[in-house]
Amino acid sequence: MTRLSVIILLFFTPLWALAQRGFFVENKGQLPNQVLFHTKLNYGDFYIEKGGRFKIKVLDPKKVDDIFGHHHHHNEDHNHARHFKSFTNGNTSNKLINGHVFEVKFIEANFNNSYHSVQKESFKINIFKGKDQNKWVSNLAPLSEIILHEIYPNIDLKVYFKENAIKYDFIVKPQGLLDHIRIQYSNLNNIQFQKKSIQLHTSVGIITDEDPVSYLKNNPLKKIATYFEKIDDNTFTLKVNHHSETETLIIDPQLNFASFTGASLDNWGYTATYDEAGYAYAGGISFGGQYPTTNGAFQTFYGGGQIDMSISKFSPDGKSLEYSTYIGGNGLEAPHSMVVNSNNELVIYGITSSTNYPVSSNAYDKTFNGGNYVEASNILEFFNGTDIVITKLSKDGNAIIGSTYYGGSSNDALNDASNSSSLSFNYADDYRGEVTTDENNNIYISSVTESNDLPTPNGFQTSFGGGVQDGCIAKFNDDLSNIIWGSYFGGSGDDACYASKQNSLGETYVTGGTTSSNLSLDGLQSSFSGQTDGFLIRISKNGNNLLNGTYIGTESYDQSYFVEVDFEDKVYCFGQSMGNMPVTEGVYRNNNSKQFLQKYSEDLSSIEAATTIGTENGLINIVPSALMVSNCKEVYLAGWGGDVNFSAFNTNGMPITTDAEQKSTDGSDFYFMLLGPDFSSLKYATFFGGFGLQEHVDGGTSRFDRNGTIYQAVCAGCGGSSAFPVTPAAYSTSNNSLNCNMAVIKMDISKLTANIQFTKDSTHCENETIYLYNQSTGGKTYKWIYPDGSSSTSFDGEFNFEDTGTFSISLIAIDSTQCPYSDTADIDIDVVKIPEINIDIDTFLCNNSVLTIHTSGGPNDNNYTWWIANDTLMGNQSSLTVVVDSTTRYFVMYNNECGNYSTFVDIPVYLPPESESFLDSVCSDINSQFYFPLSPDYSISEINNEPFILENDSIYFPENTSKDYFIRTVGFCGDEIDTFQVHHIEINSVSGPDTIICKGVRHQIQSTGGESYVWLNADDNALPSDSILTIYPQESKDYHVQIFDQGCAKIDTVSIKLYDDPFQSVNQEYKIDFFDEIEFNLNPQYSYNWSPSTYLNCSKCNSVMAKPKEDITYYYNFIDDNGCNVTDSIIVKVIFPIYVPNTFTPNGDGKNEDFGAYSQILDEYEIHIFDRWGNLAFHSTSLDNRWDGKVNGNEQQEDVYVYKIKFKLRHTNQWNQKVGTVNLIR
Repeated sequence: MTRLSVIILLFFTPLWALAQRGFFVENKGQLPNQVLFHTKLNYGDFYIEKGGRFKIKVLDPKKVDDIFGHHHHHNEDHNHARHFKSFTNGNTSNKLINGHVFEVKFIEANFNNSYHSVQKESFKINIFKGKDQNKWVSNLAPLSEIILHEIYPNIDLKVYFKENAIKYDFIVKPQGLLDHIRIQYSNLNNIQFQKKSIQLHTSVGIITDEDPVSYLKNNPLKKIATYFEKIDDNTFTLKVNHHSETETLIIDPQLNFASFTGASLDNWGYTATYDEAGYAYAGGISFGGQYPTTNGAFQTFYGGGQIDMSISKFSPDGKSLEYSTYIGGNGLEAPHSMVVNSNNELVIYGITSSTNYPVSSNAYDKTFNGGNYVEASNILEFFNGTDIVITKLSKDGNAIIGSTYYGGSSNDALNDASNSSSLSFNYADDYRGEVTTDENNNIYISSVTESNDLPTPNGFQTSFGGGVQDGCIAKFNDDLSNIIWGSYFGGSGDDACYASKQNSLGETYVTGGTTSSNLSLDGLQSSFSGQTDGFLIRISKNGNNLLNGTYIGTESYDQSYFVEVDFEDKVYCFGQSMGNMPVTEGVYRNNNSKQFLQKYSEDLSSIEAATTIGTENGLINIVPSALMVSNCKEVYLAGWGGDVNFSAFNTNGMPITTDAEQKSTDGSDFYFMLLGPDFSSLKYATFFGGFGLQEHVDGGTSRFDRNGTIYQAVCAGCGGSSAFPVTPAAYSTSNNSLNCNMAVIKMDISKLTANIQFTKDSTHCENETIYLYNQSTGGKTYKWIYPDGSSSTSFDGEFNFEDTGTFSISLIAIDSTQCPYSDTADIDIDVVKIPEINIDIDTFLCNNSVLTIHTSGGPNDNNYTWWIANDTLMGNQSSLTVVVDSTTRYFVMYNNECGNYSTFVDIPVYLPPESESFLDSVCSDINSQFYFPLSPDYSISEINNEPFILENDSIYFPENTSKDYFIRTVGFCGDEIDTFQVHHIEINSVSGPDTIICKGVRHQIQSTGGESYVWLNADDNALPSDSILTIYPQESKDYHVQIFDQGCAKIDTVSIKLYDDPFQSVNQEYKIDFFDEIEFNLNPQYSYNWSPSTYLNCSKCNSVMAKPKEDITYYYNFIDDNGCNVTDSIIVKVIFPIYVPNTFTPNGDGKNEDFGAYSQILDEYEIHIFDRWGNLAFHSTSLDNRWDGKVNGNEQQEDVYVYKIKFKLRHTNQWNQKVGTVNLIR
């Protein structure tokens, strides 16, 4: 069985994912007002700020690597003593990181002018940081390049990424003065100015600014010597050797952050989910920092206040990132579980210690409820305690449409983080819990709490049960503005709720772990068994009643991590047990294995099926990460095992099937399994992971969709490895970190899956035929259903969209022997066209005014490009504000998936009319025309005191007489009166002579009566300006000459005709058979010369006989009655008696397999074939004996071969010869 696997890796924090494609983010309110742009260094931050400066924060690389080495290991002792303190031994000073903030200031530079940016990534960035919604920003574009214009007069500053490094260039345009550039470094420990560099000493390392590299913009290969010159202790300017000041100069300082860009902080993988269209969602934590409020050296704690949720959405094929969203406050956040509701809105359940977590304005609980300091995962410190948080994002991820705290006065959401019970048995069990939604998009969470004052309205257990922690369950409305019901679940020990699901009646099943022996449960197992047990409970729809419940346990350690409900409302759970769990008859089983699966009746009074899976050595193998029961009752499960948990609890020896995607394991891998209904058979099982990589997940839920595709979050590539298996076209395929980073596995393990692959993304163009490729598995027949209602049973599909809009296409994969017997894949196709845009302007301008140019007809997005001649303008919106000081043509182009459409507008700048005398001469014409080059808003209101309207900027004077005029010019910016005199000018010219001459003879024609001349259609297409033109006419034609005098012009014509050639009674072309003879009879009154004379009986006769043996052209020449030298030609084509092809293909397909000549009229024949070195390859004297491309039985190489053929025609004794080449192609 072939399976589709898509693995998506996020090898850095989501806002700066893939630092090899680093980018800047514009400040739209998420940062202090002085910041213009921001990007992350792998060991710090880089800010471009108002006031003409860079602010740079760098951290101690060694200390960061020590702390963020991601100490992923569970304590190996099996009494499960808390392992989190092992790294610090309670000493938080070990997490102090030294840092330094310094500035690079460009003195008197202006960063407030316009800027131009380049976006090279298609995804969008959303940042929801803190409670202040004014600082929430969406749809930020990742910018790879920024050009700040006119920071000094005629000098731009370009800041960009090159080879994972931040670079900046000065662009010095003509008239730009280098003396304006002054660079000042401040807040450093020391500055050392050496011969070719400036060394910037911080408290955590040295940054070097090397001497710049300079070159002319139009000749980048020619370097120009450039160097720093010191002004004072911390201020420098630039000096450049001689260069052309009329050309643009690029100066590239070599600011080197090498010691701060070698690695990346961790980005750990927690949770993953999907939507119905197959998009993958990955949730994790990203390590970062706050904006620095002071300069110079500093120390900071990492762990609290430096870590936020990172949520990313990927395309179904994993090739593109749709959005990346960053959610957090002044503390620490982590996502535990995610789910997409029926509106394609992502719901996130997680943990926070922030007092200003971003909550919605109508949130159920807007206030952080507090708790006690706690540390988790070796490094993560919740200084303020913890609360549960639930956040819902819009479909496109660019808005929070619901977000709330939920908690009490002690810690919530973190499982067993501060006590030593066995609930947190596995690595990252701290971050258990699940969020689900129902058909009305109400939101359910299952979690844990240490608070005795948690809100529990309408709950079946409204008070804390005892021990250190209880489980808790809550139901919220869809926008998180109200809690519908909430409840504790716990007894005298410790309890935790890990997962929940709703049945068809709206009742909720919850599963988890407990050390409480006094839970009131009436199901199959009503008594606590010892150590740690799992549990499974059933809660009424309104939350008021605990309907049924059962322990799931043995005398040893047991916990249940996931619960599922099938379409018959049967209940399934998946967990771990060190004891002997029950196994029913007729199931697939692995004896003495320690992962269990159980199926219960609706009231939890009986087990209908049960099994254990794994190795038979009595050890736990995997940590459960996902469970799903299909509509055919097939059971899908996922988990991981290996060194990160316990070295003995590994995946070695787990059962796999023959069609496994990965059949071997290093013991630390993911494991995916598919069992038949009621666990009856093993249908599929596989490992997934790289060698020696210790793959795992840092807590949280992953999910299967209903088609059997796993969406598994992974913390991958620990140790900086890129060996984790990744599909070649995935959004990122390499780990540029020195340690772990988040990945997502999307893998279909079902037996029957419909899947459609595009030739490109889901946006297409009007009148485009879209080809759809069937990537289904398990189907035997297929059916395509198209938007117009038509269907097709072909394997692949295609459809032509003639209209625009959003259309759906379905593919049904069918196998009548399977359950389900069919699977359907639906895709939505957006069909668009290029909008035709128009440009409007606010007003006409008098001079130096600000103007806004608007487009219409196109969408209001960021896909516009503006420019003027030889210069790109800043701005990508549908309108542009400019300062216009001269009449200018502005161009705009709109781009979308279907191409681009461009247009332009001329912006006229009108000046008040000036008093200048007009020209006083008008050329003589039938209606003399006088042209006024006036702007469109000018009009002629009076001529000689008579009202007059100027049309087409012209006035016609029908009288060929001189006359005085005065004219009043009225314009938008003023009016003026001027006077002028019209004087008519007439050109008296003579051109010729018209004549008749022989074809091609030299002849001169002439024009007189003007000051200058231009011949408009001379024989050589030139424009000669002499009065005499020499011509060699090949046809009869008219020659036109333009004559100029006193600013006026006229055109004369000279006609030249040619004598006709005498008639000849011969054709231009003849065809004859080989050895035939043909006779040509020309007019006998002339004397002739024939050439060539080959095969002719006479070369000077008017009647000649020709017997050519090849195609030939004969030329004859004579003097006619007009004395003209006449030459003409006759073409003779010879039909050869033998046919020889030029190519043969001896490749065994039965076509064109051999080579030789073909003829029906030969008596004798002989052929020789030679290779390119002259070696004889073949010889034959029979037309039937043909060459098969071999020599001595050996196939010859593809090449060009030479043949030589001798032959005698039938009934002749003369040998003839034909030589040529043939191509041998296999």
